[in-house]
Amino acid sequence: MYQKLCNPLILFAILLFGGVAHADNVAMVETTKFLAPETVNMLIQRAQTTGTAGFQVGDTVSYIIKYKPVPNGGNTGANGYVTDYIPDGLQVIGAGFVQPDGFGGYFDVSPVPAGDMPNHPDGNGNRFAPVLPLYIGLPATPANLLLYENDPASINGPIGNLDALGLPTSVGTLAQWYGDVGVWYSTDPRTAFNNGLPGSSRNAWDTLQVDYENICAAGNGGAEGPWGTGSPVAGPETFYQREIPIAPVAPCAAGAIGPWHRIAVPGSRIGDYGLMQDLQASRELLPGDPLYGRDVSSNPLPVASPATPVTVRWANGLNSVGEVKYVKLTARIASLPPGGTIINNSEVWGGDVYYAEGGKDNAWKYNNTLVSIGNNSDLTVIKTPSVESAAVGDVVSFQVILVNTGAGTQTNVKVTDYLQASTEAKPGKPFEIMVNYNCD
Repeated sequence: MYQKLCNPLILFAILLFGGVAHADNVAMVETTKFLAPETVNMLIQRAQTTGTAGFQVGDTVSYIIKYKPVPNGGNTGANGYVTDYIPDGLQVIGAGFVQPDGFGGYFDVSPVPAGDMPNHPDGNGNRFAPVLPLYIGLPATPANLLLYENDPASINGPIGNLDALGLPTSVGTLAQWYGDVGVWYSTDPRTAFNNGLPGSSRNAWDTLQVDYENICAAGNGGAEGPWGTGSPVAGPETFYQREIPIAPVAPCAAGAIGPWHRIAVPGSRIGDYGLMQDLQASRELLPGDPLYGRDVSSNPLPVASPATPVTVRWANGLNSVGEVKYVKLTARIASLPPGGTIINNSEVWGGDVYYAEGGKDNAWKYNNTLVSIGNNSDLTVIKTPSVESAAVGDVVSFQVILVNTGAGTQTNVKVTDYLQASTEAKPGKPFEIMVNYNCD
């Protein structure tokens, strides 16, 4: 194993900031996926003290996904989703939200609630639609929502959806639809990683649920499927439990209970009825609540395998442009592939802007995921800036350390650093987008 300071072609930068592309939501970008500091330190210490390199069966491995909301026509999003496809041989024993502690480590944090969204039928597909005065003060239950939907004064009018029993039911509301925040897992084969699928998400279940927007929401963007359906984390511990049917036909009928099961995380939230004039419809889940979720530290998930694929999904709540966010996953290694290399895939995507910026759409409308494929555990790059934050015109240096975290010798190593297009080597001389480091 080696730990090496790589020599870049350019080391110093002056930070500038570029323009914003406009559309209709707050997207998300996965900027980095890396082994957690305690895992890297464990591998370094093992190599130095025993001469043994790489992971071993029985090890605990933690990795962090770093991502950020980016403007795509708005600055604050209602909710965002991070999906991690667990490599075969790993058994998840921890998952949550973290932030840097400023000293090279990370500490657990609670997720934030989803952003404000309308909690009445006229908010589906319509910006800033006011609630009809007659319904102010009424809870947004399916029965009351059905009355609203069939009121001649309603903007959208009746849809004709059916519930799981084939009976008439109301549409949903965006506040309820987005309200669930926390961490979920699925062992359903439909949520397994599949890089050969058309569309954006790399699993068959998401690809089907995109039809929620195309068919059940009638292109309107709202929560116009049957009440209680369509959540990106639909499952037994989610307020909107049901997925859309396998072959949806408008008007839609509610499908089966979805495949996502909640993982116990402090600060998790579940959707709730709320009042029709509300902009929030969720409540915090507390330990002891039967919907609090599975404690994977004491009741680990199944070992991921082709027969039992394991996928973990975070719903992170309100997304504000300018934030940098982190989620963490910890797993026990039950088996390793030949060569000991762990290959991991993940993706992120963001929903609509929140109510104050005109939010009116479900998140499936924006299921244009950024997919990170083929993350490899053999090498780890540690890139450390000289300051935690910088203003326009500041000079920042970056130290880049390359650590061989694999089991074998790495040769002909080259690190390519993708820099912001708005960064300059010195005033008037922009950086190239790529900077190559010589680490042979």
